[in-house]
Amino acid sequence: MLTRLTGKAAPDSNVASDTGAKELLNALVAFLQPVIRGYAASPASAKARSKTADRSGTEVINGSEGRNLLSALTVFVKAVKSPQVVHNKKEDLSQPVAAVERTRTSEVPLGLPKEVTRSELETKTLSAARAHVFNKMPIRLLAFDLTGSNIRLIERNEIFSCILPGVFSKIAEPQFQLAWAKAEELTDSEHSALSFQYRSNTMKELLKGIVEKNVDYAILSHTWMRDIPGDVTFQDWATREHNPQGNAKIVNFCEVAALDHDVTLGWIDSICINKDSSSELDESIRSMYNWYQHASVCITYLAETTHIADAPSDSWFTRGWTLQELLAPARNVFYNKKWIQLGSSSDADIQSVIREACGITSTELELSWSGDIEEIPFSRRMQMACGRQVTREEDTSYSLMGILGVDISIAYGEGASRAFFRLVRELFSTKKNIIDLFNRSYNLGESLLPSSLESYRYREHWWDYTAWGTCLDEYPPLVPIIPTHLGMRIPLLLAPALVTKMVDNENYRPKGDVSATQTATFLLDTGEKEEVRILLLDSRLYTGDLASLRSSNPVTLPDTARMAGIVNFGIDSRGHILLPGKCLALDLHWEGVKEGNFTPSGDVMIRSGTPFNFNLEFRKGLKFPKAKIEEHGMQLVSLYL
Repeated sequence: MLTRLTGKAAPDSNVASDTGAKELLNALVAFLQPVIRGYAASPASAKARSKTADRSGTEVINGSEGRNLLSALTVFVKAVKSPQVVHNKKEDLSQPVAAVERTRTSEVPLGLPKEVTRSELETKTLSAARAHVFNKMPIRLLAFDLTGSNIRLIERNEIFSCILPGVFSKIAEPQFQLAWAKAEELTDSEHSALSFQYRSNTMKELLKGIVEKNVDYAILSHTWMRDIPGDVTFQDWATREHNPQGNAKIVNFCEVAALDHDVTLGWIDSICINKDSSSELDESIRSMYNWYQHASVCITYLAETTHIADAPSDSWFTRGWTLQELLAPARNVFYNKKWIQLGSSSDADIQSVIREACGITSTELELSWSGDIEEIPFSRRMQMACGRQVTREEDTSYSLMGILGVDISIAYGEGASRAFFRLVRELFSTKKNIIDLFNRSYNLGESLLPSSLESYRYREHWWDYTAWGTCLDEYPPLVPIIPTHLGMRIPLLLAPALVTKMVDNENYRPKGDVSATQTATFLLDTGEKEEVRILLLDSRLYTGDLASLRSSNPVTLPDTARMAGIVNFGIDSRGHILLPGKCLALDLHWEGVKEGNFTPSGDVMIRSGTPFNFNLEFRKGLKFPKAKIEEHGMQLVSLYL
């Protein structure tokens, strides 16, 4: 071994100088890292390995060989940095302490000594990998080898160490190196500050992409065992073998993840969440949807299914939490109770099972799996969750946070009603397009704010687009619609409607340039059903000329005059009312509603049933000045409902 001497000092018992030690360590790092990266980049096929096969690169690095190497390096560093080393004062002064410290970091990949210098790429890679682990990945994971054996439970710091070899192997590939070199060349002397930010952001995005694509973990979706002792929990980890049935689920999951999907990290909710910690439970529940989204594969275990024909009746499709586990992952692979693969989420047979079991269409599944769940109307996402069972009643709402894209704190014991109130209030407070939330069934006198998820069991798909979204998003609310102690304040266009028998439609003449008709079925006092027509803005409502209409009806129609409150309209910058083609109108009632008298008075209530769905027709365009709305028979009001 050659050492560089400083000044005129002679070698002292083969002890190298401080500078020589750094050169040696830098040379070791330069030699070792490509070897490690190259090994990690091309491991043997997982399925070709047996339980006694050679260990992976990660295991060697973290095993006894890696520890022995690091120990030897540590001894060497201590030796060369002993007080016996002769310093050259000129060299010390030529490199100030601050400058030296800037080349050092508190963290070195694979546990190498802290004094080793790193390139900008290595430094930024470590930062990107750490950010991903601590912000996008679960608190702890199961780690195992490529046969699914040697299972252990690890937390984020160890997860970080486990993923580094794979990440470093990817940034060493020529394609990434070329992209990084181009990013390094980004300069602009005239706009140096902007250029620096652009260069930094470009590098950050490159590394973020490489980390997200190459940090793999499997995640398990399952129904908890209801018999005793049930699933193995975090507290049972050390004694899991005392629960053979629960432990078998863990072992089988790890083997399937490793052998079928080439993954050596996995997450199971029962094992990986310490429910004794309220802060950890809160973080886990609020982050769970994102954890399922970022998993490389979701392994869905159908414990009651033998053949794919049995799958629709499996209780997995009826549980509250499994809805997000169905919708969040980009790739979902289903297994039967013997851990035999039934198919993946891209298979037509599996999508047919899902449609039969819970009524979710292939289009909705594709939107969810591609990360576009926001394109599915809120009321439809609510409807998907109706009727699902949970153990803790608050979980009906907590399990919807990721699906609806909102965040509320976890407070077990608050009750189902309070939890649902907070969930919906958060939707109204944080989302822009919320008119679709009024697309549900109402009980007489019920507030606009739904009292439970079951209000969305019955909704109209009439406003939904065929591929995605809803036409109710065309005009956002004129003002924020938020809950108050008086109800929810909402602007409405009141539009009276006349209820007639089908044969009386020939006399229909709208008061103004806007009109609409709808067929409906009414339950008469006699118990019989009557099919009628609802005529929006019929001119006879204003003239009081209804005597001939009534005399022609052998049966008295209930509530001849109805009041529709149109919700989804807009107002432009010039004060023009903007009307939709398809309108959602609340069916309103108050004392004194009769022909010629349509001014709200007293308590205004929403009638039972779903809102009116009128297809408006216009004689002179879709908008008119606000001052002229009464000419068309409408009123602009704000009500607390």
